Amino acid sequence: MRTRNPFSIIESSDFKHGILFICVWIFLRLFFEGILEASHRIGFSNFSYRTLVMFFIHFPLFYLSLLLLLIIYIKLLTQEDIKKITNVSSIGLGLIILVPIIDWIIGKGYLITYPLRLKSYVLNFLNPTISLTQIGVSPGQRIVIVIISILLGLYVYSKTRNLIKSILAGFVSLLIIIFWGGLTTLISGNRPEKFYIPGGILYTDTQKFAGIYAILFLITLFIYLYYYNEIYFGLLIRSIRLRGMFLSGGLGLFGFLLAILQKGAEYRPNPLNPLGIIIIFLSLSFGFWTAQIINDLYDTEVDQNTQPRNPLLSGLPRRTYQKSGFILAVLAGVFGLLINFASFLIILTIILLSIVYSAPPVRLKRIPIISTFILAGAVILSVAIGYSVCYGNRVLNSLPPKLLIPTLVGVTFASSAKDIQNIVGDEKNNVITLPILLYQKSSLGRFIFALFVCLGYLSYLIFIPQVLPGAIICSIITILYTLSIKNPKEWVYFLLLFFYALYLGVEIIMNIKKILPQTIL
Repeated sequence: MRTRNPFSIIESSDFKHGILFICVWIFLRLFFEGILEASHRIGFSNFSYRTLVMFFIHFPLFYLSLLLLLIIYIKLLTQEDIKKITNVSSIGLGLIILVPIIDWIIGKGYLITYPLRLKSYVLNFLNPTISLTQIGVSPGQRIVIVIISILLGLYVYSKTRNLIKSILAGFVSLLIIIFWGGLTTLISGNRPEKFYIPGGILYTDTQKFAGIYAILFLITLFIYLYYYNEIYFGLLIRSIRLRGMFLSGGLGLFGFLLAILQKGAEYRPNPLNPLGIIIIFLSLSFGFWTAQIINDLYDTEVDQNTQPRNPLLSGLPRRTYQKSGFILAVLAGVFGLLINFASFLIILTIILLSIVYSAPPVRLKRIPIISTFILAGAVILSVAIGYSVCYGNRVLNSLPPKLLIPTLVGVTFASSAKDIQNIVGDEKNNVITLPILLYQKSSLGRFIFALFVCLGYLSYLIFIPQVLPGAIICSIITILYTLSIKNPKEWVYFLLLFFYALYLGVEIIMNIKKILPQTIL
């Protein structure tokens, strides 16, 4: 009787169980590492924001990004179904638990870090006669990494029956793991102790490490999802509203710029600030993407007439879209927490507001003014994400009233223009908007609607009179366009608001002392 390939038994297991065990192994590894390695503490140290990021973001993202990279590599080498490779990998990942156990048996635990020096790490990793504990690499790590590489080679051989491919798979996998472990040291120019110093957007070394592997995890995750289901991945990517994502991310970056201008010499820059800027942008753009998915899930009937980019109308299963929204919400929260705890809470609030805005039975998007006031609040919160880098959990009390008040008023009225092309669908679904109440009634109604949109420009004049020329020009164009075009396009209003926002931002920065007299320069 022919013996069944042991790998095939694991491959046929439930994929959801594979995902579960990946999470289980990572948590158990971190738990036992804290107890058995040098710190001899559950969670590595006393509870703090830093340990929270370390235990639940930094280390898990290191393992997950490396795991996904190895799965993708094996997929390309064998052309096997990526779900099967994931199921096998989910069991093999359990070997990482052996690292702290081996280290405790050999030397009662070691201080494990990213390698402090690359030369010795690379040249002597496979040399059992040379200890690497002095640069942060333990015996348990070296033993388990070699075992994992051998097992990956054996798996490739079971798939291809090609000895050369299997040897190549094992060797390249070993190189990938060694490279991944030494990447942060490589980025630092082989001087991590002088590079990952406190300061900047990602203040602690843990935030910086986590930020690096968060970006790598994001890249590997998207590649993995592409191979998981190319059709669904394509539908999801094509549904992205880039305009909203860039606007949300840009608001966060504007808040950061405004904050450092106010802080002046008090702010400490850092060479990894470009990474922090990317993190700010991604936290808000993914927060917007999550809100978009929530809205799409409850707007399928409306979108049949007005929003062809809703992927549910193109065949994407509702359950898949819901899972995508959950993943994006988690990513937005992770990126937010990497900035600071206040930023995480703000991102969470934005997502919860999107539920209040879109989901029945509350569904506040059906009520004019209130619906757009929620959007105005989201704009303020987006600016606050960047602002929180300097002001922490007092960020909302520190935002300048000269910016806060007119933004709430202006966005509340001006964002009514977003519904100008949704009149038919909104009417069918009992969603009341200013375009429904005013635009279709008469020329007078259209004029009143145009004035509401113009408040987006004019509301700033009371607090920031320097923007008078731009506000007048944009208001005149808005009124003329609204009165002269029978079927106006939402993108025209957005373009005007976008250019005005740029103009407003430049005026604030150029006249920072006059507009914000408390600024320290």
